[in-house]
Parts: sequence; C-alpha cells; structure tokens
Amino acid sequence: TSKALKKQNHCCGYCGHRLLSDEVVHLHHIDGNHDNWNPKNLTAVHQSCHQYIHSSQKDT
Repeated sequence: TSKALKKQNHCCGYCGHRLLSDEVVHLHHIDGNHDNWNPKNLTAVHQSCHQYIHSSQKDT
C-alpha cells in the first residue's frame, strides 16, 4: 500500500483526491484478479471509492 501511495503522490487512484493520513486506504486490483499482485495492477483508493467501484461493477 505504501508503495502505491508513494507512486500516486498520496492521491486516490479513482477520484484523484488526496488520501489523508487518518483515512482508511484500500488496495484495488485493477483487473479484478485478487491473485495478481503485480504493482501495475494495484492502485490505492479511498475506502468509499473502493466500495463504489465494486458496487458499480455489479450493475454491469
């Protein structure tokens, strides 16, 4: 998570807003494969953004 945050300049990989130190940060698997831990497949996102990403994927 810390590597993703540093790479993203401490901004959410979904909404682009700053991730603050007191916020819950999630690692999102971009391709949806939870076995793929390649750093290019991971993005740090707000907990709320992560929930939105997965709720919107169910609708498709």
